[in-house]
Amino acid sequence: MDVYQSTGQLNFSKYNSKAYDADLAKIHGSLASQPEARYQAIQQAETRMIKTDVAIAPVYQVGLSYVQNPKTSGLSIIPFGSTVNYQYIEVK
Repeated sequence: MDVYQSTGQLNFSKYNSKAYDADLAKIHGSLASQPEARYQAIQQAETRMIKTDVAIAPVYQVGLSYVQNPKTSGLSIIPFGSTVNYQYIEVK
């Protein structure tokens, strides 16, 4: 989310919002040690940027499908980073 901060070096879209910058300051500052309140503030800032200001528009979401043989178990599908872990697969 820091990419879209008004003074961010990677803010190539030139999105500029004092309210969004204030949200980021709270997220990194006073809410840094309050996980639940911080998460709510992150959602609020994201909503402001996408729904209210329409600064960016997600146009693609990755989706993957896996077929697993019923004779195997232990396949781990990971939602981020490396997507599949074959380490604990067992054949029944």
